[in-house]
Amino acid sequence: MPLKKNLIGEFKNIFGAASVIADETLLPAYAYDATGICVLPGCVIFPDCPENITRLLALLNEEQIPVIPRGAGTGFSGGSVPREGGVVLSFTRMNRILDLNKRDLFCVCSPGTVNGDVKERAGEQGLFYPPDPSSSDISTIGGNIAENAGGPLAFKYGVTADYLLGLKCITGDGRLIDTGSKTPKCVTGYNLKDLIAGSEGTLAIIYEATLRLIPKPESRLLLSRYFRDFTEMTAFIDSLLDEGIIPSLMEFMDRRSLLSVKEFSGIAVPDGATCLLLLELDGNLAKTAYELDKIKIMSPDPYFPLTAASNEKEAALLWKTRKALSPSVARISPTKINEDVVLPRSRIAAFLDHLACLSTSASLPIAAFGHIGDGNIHINIMTDKKNPVEYKKALDLVDGIMDRVIADGGTISGEHGIGLTKKDFLSKELSPAALNLMKQIKGVFDPNGILNPGKIFP
Repeated sequence: MPLKKNLIGEFKNIFGAASVIADETLLPAYAYDATGICVLPGCVIFPDCPENITRLLALLNEEQIPVIPRGAGTGFSGGSVPREGGVVLSFTRMNRILDLNKRDLFCVCSPGTVNGDVKERAGEQGLFYPPDPSSSDISTIGGNIAENAGGPLAFKYGVTADYLLGLKCITGDGRLIDTGSKTPKCVTGYNLKDLIAGSEGTLAIIYEATLRLIPKPESRLLLSRYFRDFTEMTAFIDSLLDEGIIPSLMEFMDRRSLLSVKEFSGIAVPDGATCLLLLELDGNLAKTAYELDKIKIMSPDPYFPLTAASNEKEAALLWKTRKALSPSVARISPTKINEDVVLPRSRIAAFLDHLACLSTSASLPIAAFGHIGDGNIHINIMTDKKNPVEYKKALDLVDGIMDRVIADGGTISGEHGIGLTKKDFLSKELSPAALNLMKQIKGVFDPNGILNPGKIFP
């Protein structure tokens, strides 16, 4: 529903006319995310300070108007889609790194700061910010926190919440919260910052974050190896871990993924290869050299040998291949259903074989890739939404896949969140008591339910 003109005027009085968009020709740019789900907001506001946000929330609570915090809109679960219209708060202009402390290893930034900019600034000081979603060049810290984003480095280094020291945010009814600290340890009261991390903008609006930094590894070495089947690949990974080798990343691509990205990158896919494993070793030079020698001994297969990138150009090509997966897979069919699930590593090979069987039996392409170190698999079911029979078949596959994931002791989302696309599956994993408790927590933070409504809960 369109917002009342007098409200638009009040918004402009608070934020300034240049910070409020109500023109219907401009609103579509803030109506969707990477899911393609599109709902027009009533207006878009670019906030500049927490005080103005609290003034806005007073108005929105009085009028019962939804407010949706938004970063770069790169999410895969519909988390930033204004499902019920209302006001989108776009934080792209609150994008400053406010402090970077090399001695105490932290960075303070506004929510619209791009992940990659934090990495770059930290790197200039010999420091490292590990959370690395595929969209790191454009996704924002606020959005990363809202979804508790992970990425390829999560197996060794963890996810966004593991690097979140402190948060300043505003509850749905306008209360300012300062939680956490700038120190590595803090057990003062309830850990509210970790409750807000991953809450998908339903509990509070973030306006400042303090992030933990670590020393930058001296050496990084990218390796690759093809395998005949998934069982061989997972057995190889187990042998690495048994030897005490902890790669900084372990990424895999199944054959359909490889063939779809081949055109984009020029990568050669040998006959008989079912999957490709990318490994990265990091640490000091002596450590990475020692681990490389050990892995070479563990990889005697002359047909599918271990390959090490000999220079940055070769490493960039391999990484370009991985980064190109999502857009290249999208060329297979008009509609891509993108799911991310997590399974125990002991169940991964059988699960991937199961996906291949489903693809054959349903006559629908399924491409799987992801962060195999932590069991986070991205499943892409290719279909055509304009073909009702085929699309229904694809949706039924998703439902069955979620059942299989839960039965195998896994979880229905590792980093994309629940948002709109997965909320109907939430009750498969969580008990009614757990869901009710979450709803009660939501009510404490957001009594009138205006913060990103319609998300997460079935």
